[in-house]
Parts: sequence; C-alpha cells; structure tokens
Amino acid sequence: MNDHKARTHAEQARPFHSVPADAELVDIERRYIELAGPDPTAPAPVRDLLAWVARFENENGWMDLAIDDHSGDVVRVERSRGLTAGS
Repeated sequence: MNDHKARTHAEQARPFHSVPADAELVDIERRYIELAGPDPTAPAPVRDLLAWVARFENENGWMDLAIDDHSGDVVRVERSRGLTAGS
C-alpha cells in the first residue's frame, strides 16, 4: 500500500471507528507496531505488523488508526483522554 491508499483507507474508516467529524488527518506514517491477540484479557503472543498509523486531531485531542499495510484493515484504535467518541 502506498501513502495515498493509506490515507484513503483512513478516511473511509472514520465513521466505523467514531472519528469526530471535525478531526483532521494530520499525519500518516508507515511503521511496525506490536499487535497481540483479539482478546485483550487473554494471554497471546505479540507479533510485529507493518501498518500505516493515521493521526486525526481536533481541539479536544487526537486519535490514531493503525491500518494493516497488507489487508487495509484497521487493527488498532488509540485515542487521547480528551477525545471521546463523538467529540
């Protein structure tokens, strides 16, 4: 996936991950992230995954969507404490 496709995937994923409408895509970076299993309460091996990390920001904080470089799926969502769903 290239930068343009990653930005497109990030923008299309906004409504599915409650990215606020006023949040702007300010940065996107291709890097390896550590990813565990689907259940955060269960032990699982950690694996490295090449992903595009898209950062959205508004006046309340930031939100990162990690997008699998191979599949285009969002594999992790992180947000600052100030940014709540819909804010």
